Amino acid sequence: MLLEEIEYYDVNSYKKYIKDNIIPLFELSNVVKRYFNEIDVELAKYAEDIHTLCGKVIKLAETKLGLKYEKEELPEPKDVYEVIEYGRRFLERAFNFTSASNPFTFFIWSIRKITKAYLKIHYPKLFEDNTFEKISSILGLEKYWSPPEIKPREVVEDYTLYAYPDFKTGYQDARDTIGGLISKLNEKILFKPPGIKSYGVLYKIPEISISYRDKIDKMLEDIGWKQSSEIATTLAKARKSERVFYFSINGLIVELSYPYLRMPIFNFLDEIMPPQMLGMVEIKIKYGVNKWEGEIEIRWWW
Repeated sequence: MLLEEIEYYDVNSYKKYIKDNIIPLFELSNVVKRYFNEIDVELAKYAEDIHTLCGKVIKLAETKLGLKYEKEELPEPKDVYEVIEYGRRFLERAFNFTSASNPFTFFIWSIRKITKAYLKIHYPKLFEDNTFEKISSILGLEKYWSPPEIKPREVVEDYTLYAYPDFKTGYQDARDTIGGLISKLNEKILFKPPGIKSYGVLYKIPEISISYRDKIDKMLEDIGWKQSSEIATTLAKARKSERVFYFSINGLIVELSYPYLRMPIFNFLDEIMPPQMLGMVEIKIKYGVNKWEGEIEIRWWW
């Protein structure tokens, strides 16, 4: 998926993205968390969590991007009807922020854990001039895991995984990054809808996670992933009873413990990248007892 139209390679685009998306969500969530405690306490808590994450993004953007955030107080609601309208606007803004609706959020989400080879294929303009280094610095993208040193050296670099250290990497006390915080926001809104009683009463529930699932299902179908991938076939056999699958890396070989699968690390990474980029699965790797160990978490809706 090519997204040149959002100018992901331009540093200024990130400042505009935060001004247009994160700041309005930050300000609306501030009102909702304050006024919804007596109407819908779950929505108030949800808004508070989102407010906290947005605030951290803005603070980092002030350092990383020179963003100048001038606090703008929204008008105080005069009655319950205005409170409810703020709640509606907040949820609409939140849903429109997600990777299901916002191409820029999709870009940031899709590279949360990715090989350099896939970055080159899908986002080639990152590799013009020093763009990759600049954008990695802004988002907090770092080297996460590399295969054993073999020749040619380019293969090792292409199959090196990059990640936001603060988003599902297993790192303890990882510092906040813009990319990791936005990924947490996206996951909270898109994949983990809380039990908010206002849904279906005050607001129509948008089935964003379902429509997103259908969209990425079709993408994977169109590229033949389900038909040609050993991983897809293997996980499909057991995913109804299992949501997390464990694997180990011995040299250049990956072994999935259950259901059993053994394959070269390069094939494994090539096959896991499409569902990883799209959010169907989340992989994690850590160093265990004398070997690398990992897991594949399948999100609830696959």
